Amino acid sequence: MRQIEDSSTATDEITRYVHAEHDHSGAHALLVRGQTVMEPGEFSKFASKVGLEPHSYRRGNSPRRQLGPSVFTSTDFNAAAYVTMHHELSYEMDVPRFLLFHCVVPAQAYGGETLVARSEDVTSALPHDLKRAFESGIKYIRRLSRTRTGLLQSWVDVYGSDDIRVVTAKLEREGVLYAWDGDLLVTETLMSSFRDVGNLGRVWFNQADQWHSSHLLDDRRRQLMARVYKTGLPHDVVFADGSEIPAALVEEITRIALDCATPVSWQPGDLLVFQNEVFMHGRAPYSGERDVMVTLGR
Repeated sequence: MRQIEDSSTATDEITRYVHAEHDHSGAHALLVRGQTVMEPGEFSKFASKVGLEPHSYRRGNSPRRQLGPSVFTSTDFNAAAYVTMHHELSYEMDVPRFLLFHCVVPAQAYGGETLVARSEDVTSALPHDLKRAFESGIKYIRRLSRTRTGLLQSWVDVYGSDDIRVVTAKLEREGVLYAWDGDLLVTETLMSSFRDVGNLGRVWFNQADQWHSSHLLDDRRRQLMARVYKTGLPHDVVFADGSEIPAALVEEITRIALDCATPVSWQPGDLLVFQNEVFMHGRAPYSGERDVMVTLGR
């Protein structure tokens, strides 16, 4: 990771980073210290100024709130738990090229570091037999109710309409496998577990561990969600042939990816940018107030 202490060069440094022809094998994440803390609207304008074209998060599954134009909370996931290592929106065909974070308030008691790991390091560290098990790909299963459940999105949020006919037409155009169970929408998306990334070659690129049922909820909340979503949880993942992914594999993936991560200890005003295909990211547990914003860019 490259770190810059001179905040006066932030705009120029990040602009160069965004527009550079990156050698993926030598790419770095860029951390700029000492920037003045920005409001969401200012951060949105800054992202545009450095050349980031906004990328939608409409179909994202992480609980987060929109704060301004193309600006979101980094995550509203349980503060007491890790956000495991992942590539943003790797369960979608269209993924953001860059992620740009801005720290307003670091975690006030402890923790809350953003974790960053090179995709090639994680891929190399995963055992051959584990990677071979994922060669045929995976199937993401998503269940969306008409109305929001806590921080979980509804199909109205995801597809931008409260009309089942309009949403069905969109699903048909996009070739998504889907089924309606009353006003509950169930979609299935087949994706590769790997992605070809320039001269990095083929790297691990999925969110099998985050979507797996063993990762989602404790038993009490799992029972509650099963009542809301009828026969299943809000999202799940299986192998492409429909067979279950063993929880032991998910635990191994999570552990190895976290072992490869470098923590970024936030200071107010910090800016962190990296390429989504080249780096995985996560978040350490924390306590106290924490305010970190993110924008996704092309």
